[in-house]
Amino acid sequence: MSVLFQLMAVFFKIGLFTIGGGLAMLPLIRSEMLALGWMSETEFLDVLAVAEMTPGPMAVNTATFVGFRVGGVAGALVATLALVLPSLLVVCLLGAVWRRHRNAPASVRVLALLRPVVAGLVLAAALGLFAACVLPVMIGEGGFDARTIDWRGLVVFALVGGATWRYRVNPLLGMAGGALVGFVLYSF
Repeated sequence: MSVLFQLMAVFFKIGLFTIGGGLAMLPLIRSEMLALGWMSETEFLDVLAVAEMTPGPMAVNTATFVGFRVGGVAGALVATLALVLPSLLVVCLLGAVWRRHRNAPASVRVLALLRPVVAGLVLAAALGLFAACVLPVMIGEGGFDARTIDWRGLVVFALVGGATWRYRVNPLLGMAGGALVGFVLYSF
């Protein structure tokens, strides 16, 4: 059996049977690489370190680096595609089912129930980011935690949030503008 076919089989199986996201895939990737003799423990840890530093999903990066290590550029492509293919197929299948049944009364009720939940999750994430940026924890003497307001972070938040809300600024431009304003404010 060719190495590319083995890579495809291993990573398709990992993508199909792993529930819990990329971090849940890593132990399976490790055990497969060690069992097949494609990598030593040290080599896998090196690949994992590089995958963690590289932008993108960690499991996909790991599959790409492992595939490259085992089968070159073709191996990287095969391993990456095989890992994401099960999820892609499930999403396409659910999309087809959704298109067919989106106007059914049960579907409409489910969406009506999910909208406030999703809105609440987005709001919770936004408030968490706001608190982390504007109210950093300051460790005082004796380990006392005190929160102080980071006025520069509050200014960046207000400017970007206000521009996005009032002028319908593209969120990517808002992030770039926020980074620029933050860079200027935090440089002085």
